[in-house]
Amino acid sequence: MKKFIKISLFFLLLIFLLVASTGIALWYLWSSNLPYIGSLKDYNPPIITEVFTDDGQIIGKFSDEKRVLVPLNEISEHAINAFIAVEDARFFQHKGIDFFGILRALLKNIKARRIEQGGSTITQQVTKSLLLKNPARTYKRKVREALLSLQIEREFSKEKILYLYLNQIYMGHGLYG
Repeated sequence: MKKFIKISLFFLLLIFLLVASTGIALWYLWSSNLPYIGSLKDYNPPIITEVFTDDGQIIGKFSDEKRVLVPLNEISEHAINAFIAVEDARFFQHKGIDFFGILRALLKNIKARRIEQGGSTITQQVTKSLLLKNPARTYKRKVREALLSLQIEREFSKEKILYLYLNQIYMGHGLYG
């Protein structure tokens, strides 16, 4: 019996070491070549180009996207609170990844037997929208998204992240932010 316990513990330790080393190797591999988050400091999305007459009258507007950058202090507090309530209720409590949100979404999706809800935070949505252009839904992309989100939360204030999010999100019908 003692021999069986020793062999079992040895194999459990071996499996643990194998899983841990594989996880560390994948983490290292997937975290290499991450996009530079410093580009978010100079957030400059395409906006509407306006053409004026000599006396200041607008004679035309040109753009691929309907977007006007709005400073956070000019956005209604009610609108900000509504977006936070719907998209990431724990925005001010987490550091880029909301493990409770992920668990809640996972349980809801298991119960529904299909994907009904995501667990992405506002920071992860900023990461996906501005830094990771590959829309593929893979584990690799989700890990990279999580790593970048943690970096963004360390580098930028919650207000800056909200500013980026509220000026970047797609609202439908070609309207952004």
